[in-house]
Amino acid sequence: MLDKCTAIVMATDKAWIERCKKLAHTAGFEETYGFLGVDDIARRVRKTPVQFLFAHYELGEDVLRETMIAIRHHHERDVKFMPMVVFTKDQSVASLKHFLKMGFDDIVAFPCAMTHLVGRLELQLDRKLDYFQAGDYFGPDRRRLMEEDEDYRRERRAGGTYTHFVIQRDIEHGVRILHQKQEHARESA
Repeated sequence: MLDKCTAIVMATDKAWIERCKKLAHTAGFEETYGFLGVDDIARRVRKTPVQFLFAHYELGEDVLRETMIAIRHHHERDVKFMPMVVFTKDQSVASLKHFLKMGFDDIVAFPCAMTHLVGRLELQLDRKLDYFQAGDYFGPDRRRLMEEDEDYRRERRAGGTYTHFVIQRDIEHGVRILHQKQEHARESA
């Protein structure tokens, strides 16, 4: 499946970009590119509807957040819902929660086996996935993973509206929105 997708690598270290591109080829991606901006991604989705963004964990938080916002708020559906994965060496709970709150689709800690990496990436394809847009968050459903987080519980108690999307990434046709509904958050103590 990954051979029908493109890997786009985002980092400041050119050597890491090249290593990650080789890793993506080994994982099965036929095409890999360095990150050239969101407009470049939008141009490429016409040819290859499903593109993965691989981000290096040492990129600055501002860069990651700006890129995340530009992608998640893009008008092109295949860009907006593209799978974004951060590669990290830091497996601390704080680090994982940090990337979860940003809206990454997955966090892969290295070193890891190639079969593990491919399995994780394939979970982003050809299955129903829940996404939420609420306040400044737009990304995968993380409610179950964030229940212990005090900031998350405080936001839930505040109520408000959110949009729930059910999507499916199809390697031939791109992202399909199977369901979209605006809802009100339950206020719970």
